[in-house]
Amino acid sequence: MSVRFIGDARENALRLQQANAFRNVAIALLNYETVKNALPPPFYKSEPASKPSSPSTDARQRALSSWRFGIMPFIESTKTPYDHQQSWRAPIHATWAARYNPVFCDPRERAGSQRGLETTIFAITGPGTAWGDGDSEPPHHLVELPNDVILFVEVRNSGVHWMQPGDFDIRTMPRTLNADDGRGISSRFRGGFHVGFADGEVWFISNDVGFDRLSQFFTIEGARQHDREAELGPFRQ
Repeated sequence: MSVRFIGDARENALRLQQANAFRNVAIALLNYETVKNALPPPFYKSEPASKPSSPSTDARQRALSSWRFGIMPFIESTKTPYDHQQSWRAPIHATWAARYNPVFCDPRERAGSQRGLETTIFAITGPGTAWGDGDSEPPHHLVELPNDVILFVEVRNSGVHWMQPGDFDIRTMPRTLNADDGRGISSRFRGGFHVGFADGEVWFISNDVGFDRLSQFFTIEGARQHDREAELGPFRQ
C-alpha cells in the first residue's frame, strides 16, 4: 500500500469524524429547540449594571459564554457544571473544561491543550440570519427556517475556546474560503469545508464554490430565494 493511499485513507476517516461532529451539533440544536422552542442565543450575556448611555453599546462586552456551551446538555449525557450567569472563565467551569475535548474541537489535538480546546465550528450570525445578532434580533425558531439556510460552518484556526463567545458575523467576517491563515471559513481537509444547514444536512463543499455564492444561504431571505441543490449542489463532495 502506498504512502499516498494511507494518507488519503486517514484523511477520509478524519473528515467523516468531522462530519459526524457537525451532525451531532445539528441534532443537539433540534433537541434544544424541542425543549426551549427556539435556537439558543449566539452568546449568553449579563445584564448591564445600568441602562446603556448609547444604543450602540456592544452587547459582546457583556457576553459570558457561547451557544456551544449552552447545548452541551443535549450532546453529553453527563451533567455539565455550567452556569449561564457566570463567565466561561469562571472557576466552576475551568477544571471541567480543561480536561474535556468536545465535538466542537479538533480530535487530533490533545484534550486540555490550547489547540485542543479551540472550536472548529462557528455559527453564522448577524441581522437576517437564523441566530440573529445576539442583541436586538433574537434567534429564530428552527422549525420556521427554510431548510437551505446555513447555521454553522467549519473554521480551521479559530483561536476561540469552544465555550467562549465568538462566531462569524455576516457584517464583519472574512470573505474568504480556506485562506492561508485559516481564520475565515476554512478546513484542515483538502479542497473544501463542512457546513451545517437548518434541516440537519451536513455538506462538504469545494472551495471552488466561491464566497459570494455560498453567502446567499447565510440569511433566511437569501435561502428562500435560492436553491441549494442548484447553487451549491455542483460543488458538494
